[in-house]
Amino acid sequence: MIGELLSTLCALCWAIGIVLMRKGGETVPPLALNFFKNSVAFVLLLISMAALGVAAFPESGTGGDWVLLLLSGALGLGLGDTLFLAALNRLGAGRTALVECCYGPAVAVCLFAHPGLELTLTPALPAGAALVLVGLVLAARPRLRRAA
Repeated sequence: MIGELLSTLCALCWAIGIVLMRKGGETVPPLALNFFKNSVAFVLLLISMAALGVAAFPESGTGGDWVLLLLSGALGLGLGDTLFLAALNRLGAGRTALVECCYGPAVAVCLFAHPGLELTLTPALPAGAALVLVGLVLAARPRLRRAA
């Protein structure tokens, strides 16, 4: 029960965040908006870590681990999110959601194609993906105007 509630709340928070980023993108360029978003998130992360007593720089990592972490952050949070915000400005929230919907199936195809993982595809997975895709297409289609 708690898992379903938290996953629903996560989707709701994501949707609210997308709408806020879309509205912010009307006046702020994607790079500046992304820098602001990441700065606020970083400050909130440091506050959370201090409140929970978590070390900001754990001693268990090696130099190579830190390089990979920084590279991953630069690509994902820097470049990836900036491109996402630019797409949000150009395509709108509905069409951007359609594009994002392609990420999961692409990863799934790669995972199921990998022989070493020995994954099995159940009928529920493509059926669920199809339902989500149909819902997104219906939500993103242009509104038809009725003649008054």
